[in-house]
Amino acid sequence: MRLGAAFQKVNFLRDLKDDHHNLGRTYFPGVDVKCMTATDKRSIESDIQADFDAALLGIANCRKERDLGSTGLRVLSEPVPQDQSSTH
Repeated sequence: MRLGAAFQKVNFLRDLKDDHHNLGRTYFPGVDVKCMTATDKRSIESDIQADFDAALLGIANCRKERDLGSTGLRVLSEPVPQDQSSTH
């Protein structure tokens, strides 16, 4: 989810001027597009970076869960040893 948010914000930045001027859209609360400061820009960039960082952690966790799931499936597919003591 955070990866999508990061890409969407990058897309907003790409179209920021035209969307604000032609459509009156403002995508970043508290930021006045007409007089955006360097601090505003750094704040938006930091927010996007946080989304990318969280997405990377999510991807790493998916890999771990996939590996754990593969191990579980392998264990479940192994034959169950029969209790030899009950047959004697």
